[in-house]
Amino acid sequence: MMKKLIPFILAGVILAGCGTDEVKDGDQENGNHVEHNEMEDGEMKAAITKKDSTYEYSVKNETDKEMTFTFTFTSGQTIDFELKDADGKVVYKDSENKMYTQAIREKTIAPGDALAQEIKLPDLPAGTYTLSAWLTAKGSDEYKITEEIELP
Repeated sequence: MMKKLIPFILAGVILAGCGTDEVKDGDQENGNHVEHNEMEDGEMKAAITKKDSTYEYSVKNETDKEMTFTFTFTSGQTIDFELKDADGKVVYKDSENKMYTQAIREKTIAPGDALAQEIKLPDLPAGTYTLSAWLTAKGSDEYKITEEIELP
C-alpha cells in the first residue's frame, strides 16, 4: 500500500515547490517575464544605429551591474522591426510571412555590453521612413525605439 502512495507523495512535494518564486523589491513581474530594474547607476537603453548601409538595434547595459533578463519569447525571433512611409502606412514588417521556432532564453548583459542585432532593410524607393524596432519578448515594451531614417 505504501509503495503505491510514494509517487503521489513525491508529486505533491514537487508541485508544492512550484510557483514559490518571489519577486523582490525593485523587480517587476509582468506575465511570464520578471524584469530586474535596479538601475540607480545608469539604465538599459535601446538604440538604432546606422552602420554603413545597414542599421543595428541594440539594448545596452549602462549600469555598473550585470543585468540578467529572463525573456519569454514566443518564437526564436529576438527582435522585430517595421518601416512606415511619410503617411504613416506600414510598408514593411520583418516578421510578416515568416515562421520561427519556439524558444525560451535567458540573457545576461554585462556592464557596458549590449544585446545587438543587425536590421536588414528591404529594397524600397528612396525617401524618408520611420523605422521602429523592438524585442519580441513578452513584457519588453520599454525597449521599443523609433527613428526617422532616409533611404537613398
